[in-house]
Amino acid sequence: MRPLTTMTGITESDDLLDLVSELNRLTTKSYTAKKGFNSPEASHAFTRLVEKLGVSGRDPAENVYYLATRTAQNSAIRCGIELDFFQLIPGDGSPVSAEKLAMDSGADKVLVERLMRTLTACGVFAEAGERLYIDNRLSSAFRNDNNRNMFQQMYDFVGKGAYVLPTFLKQNDWNNPEGYEQSAINLGLNITRAGFWEWLSADPARQTLFNSGMQSRPNAIHVANLYNFEEQLSPGLGNDDVTLVDIGGGRGHALMEIKEAFPKLGGRLVLQDQEAVINDAIAQGLPSYIEPQATSFFEPNPVRNARVYYYRRVFHDWSDPIAVKILSSAVGALGPDSRILIADICMPPRNAAWSMAVQDLNMMVLGGIERTEDQWLALLDKAGLKLTKIWRTDGSNHVVIEAHRKVLL
Repeated sequence: MRPLTTMTGITESDDLLDLVSELNRLTTKSYTAKKGFNSPEASHAFTRLVEKLGVSGRDPAENVYYLATRTAQNSAIRCGIELDFFQLIPGDGSPVSAEKLAMDSGADKVLVERLMRTLTACGVFAEAGERLYIDNRLSSAFRNDNNRNMFQQMYDFVGKGAYVLPTFLKQNDWNNPEGYEQSAINLGLNITRAGFWEWLSADPARQTLFNSGMQSRPNAIHVANLYNFEEQLSPGLGNDDVTLVDIGGGRGHALMEIKEAFPKLGGRLVLQDQEAVINDAIAQGLPSYIEPQATSFFEPNPVRNARVYYYRRVFHDWSDPIAVKILSSAVGALGPDSRILIADICMPPRNAAWSMAVQDLNMMVLGGIERTEDQWLALLDKAGLKLTKIWRTDGSNHVVIEAHRKVLL
């Protein structure tokens, strides 16, 4: 029987030979040794096939054990971060002994050997000999501060909420979570009388770690590839007009990306976020063309009649009742030429990638959600907005949702 295929061409079959054949077809069509895969979609399809191949190659009990032991693997990585293994094993390919690693890290040699046994077995480092360790492609990724901090904040913060998610959901009669101060992450981190974001901003070290980790963003949305800001916004725009307000914009990387892609874009660019985040952005260094403004997106937006009120990856942190409040705070500031732009992910109705499906559960831990197109449309309607257009590229779930205020009759 011919195996079924998904919309992206990935075989639905679990047969080992079918999967090997599909891998060969995909790599022949989409991969070269010099340039790699010719598109992110091809790379994702390859990864998904390899994961299915791994499942097909193990017996059922081994597959269950494989899943059950991911926690131990991640614990070993977290220990490696704490002990500076990713800095102590150099990136030039020279080996480091267990004795040297123990001496430099301050850890017991037997402990180092046990941790490195796991880290080499799961491919985070490689072995160059008995008790000799070298860098590889995966460990080199951890030498990047943002990547390493992303792993640490996922393990230390979100991971603790994910661990108690079954308990939390059972306590709430298995209802879809929509609370903020009553969420799995509150339970996991023992946060009381506050939400996660307040807990985060109360400690500068936690906030800095989180902000850095967010810059890793393996699934970052490059909005400049989806929306032509110069073409859409420049007509009739004066130098004193506010072109774009980036709401919840963190350190301003989205504005920098937009300005780099569209250097002729005129008008003013305003960055809005919580005071602690804005202070961190200023300390990191903001270009002079960005105007920082500390404010809460739950309060009426202080900038009125801007051409665009822009949200990038904001709403997945929040359930619909709270997301409506956030949107409504900007709706009141919209002028006749204003629009809302939401750069985000649109979950497919079926065949979601593993990374997207797991990301939705990460958001569930925080009380948020990754939305389908129907859920996005429902959210806009609740906030008094009407869809203008969804900008997207073929094969990608990254979108820019453009909306305007409903006409009041």
